[in-house]
Amino acid sequence: MGQSNLNRIFKPRHVAVVGASEKAGTIGNALMRNLIDGGFPGMLLPVNPKYKAIHGHESFESVSALKTGVDLAVIATPIHSVVICQNCGRHPKHKRNHQPGKQEYASHRQNNKRG
Repeated sequence: MGQSNLNRIFKPRHVAVVGASEKAGTIGNALMRNLIDGGFPGMLLPVNPKYKAIHGHESFESVSALKTGVDLAVIATPIHSVVICQNCGRHPKHKRNHQPGKQEYASHRQNNKRG
C-alpha cells in the first residue's frame, strides 16, 4: 500500500460520517462531536436522510448524494443497514480499499466461537 493510500486513512481531507446525528447519546453524534471538538481540519460530510444539517454541516441523504469523493467513511449504523455502504466505492471520486460486510462479520463470529 502506497503512502498516498495511507494518507487517506491517517490524514483524510474528506470524512463521511454515515449515521451522523444530533441526537445526544448516539454513536453518530459522538463521532461528529469528537471530530468537530478535536479540530478536524478537513471537510465533514454527515450522511443521514433525517437531517438537512448536523452540527452546522450540510447533511446528505445517502453516500451517493455526496458532492465530492471521500478519503474515509466512518460507519455508525446497525449491521443490518450496512447495505448503504455499498455506495462508498461507487462514486466516481471514491476509491474503496476494503469494505467489510455482514457475511464477513458472520464468518468472523463463526470462526471465533468458543467450543
